[in-house]
Amino acid sequence: GRTVVVLGGGISGLAASYHLSRERLGSWIRSVRGRNGAIFELGPWGIRPEGALGAQTLLKVASLAMDTFIDFLLYSRPWGDTKMNECQGICS
Repeated sequence: GRTVVVLGGGISGLAASYHLSRERLGSWIRSVRGRNGAIFELGPWGIRPEGALGAQTLLKVASLAMDTFIDFLLYSRPWGDTKMNECQGICS
């Protein structure tokens, strides 16, 4: 590891200290290196395909021929959203 000094206790200093204290930066998205040296991107297990942005996402999934790796699940929630979950290529 390395030693870092954060000067200042304002909001920027507190935010910097918080993020530096974490194991890694970022949230759900993570890059990992495989045994053969290849880099794999790991990320969210699901998306909500709603609205214009959701339609664009579904078109991109289809254009990349990834739709065979997707399982559509309807969840009953108060806001009635539809969620699309990746099923790791084991879809029926």
